[in-house]
This record gives sequence, C-alpha cells and structure tokens, in this order.
Amino acid sequence: MNYIKGKVRQLIFESDTGYKVGIMRLKETNDVDMEDFLNKTITFVGYFADLNKEDNYLFYGSLIYNEKYGYQYKVESYEHQEIEGKEALIAF
Repeated sequence: MNYIKGKVRQLIFESDTGYKVGIMRLKETNDVDMEDFLNKTITFVGYFADLNKEDNYLFYGSLIYNEKYGYQYKVESYEHQEIEGKEALIAF
C-alpha cells in the first residue's frame, strides 16, 4: 500500500464525525505519483481518531484531485511516528 510520511503543519477543518482536512510537510513516500511533492506541503483528508499538529505521521492512502481544492492525499489509515535523529535531540 502506498504511503506518505511527514509532519502535520496545520489542521484546516475538523468535523464532529472525525473528518479532518490538514496540511503536511512531505518527507518520504513510496508512491511515484507523490515524488513531486517531496519536501513540500500537501493537503490531506480523512477520518482520524486523534491527530496532533507538529507530530510526525505515516499516512496510507492515495493521491486524489478535487476540482475545487486541487490535489489532496486521501488517508485510509495512519500511524503516529516517533521523532528520531536531529529532530528528537532538538525536542529533548
């Protein structure tokens, strides 16, 4: 399954049902369609139980095109990622 990995920068919209729209800085992917978005921000959409701004996540899903909002990453499932390396040292 295709994935993207990065840090959530901002949550734009949140509904009572758990549907969220946000912006992520993309750091890693295995999806060739997403390679143009590496080290850039991308809008993501999906249902989340909890999602914290400025945390790293691994999102599984696919790139979609919305006529009104442009390219978005539709998240089917996700995992919270622990920070590592230089970022972990700075956070400590």
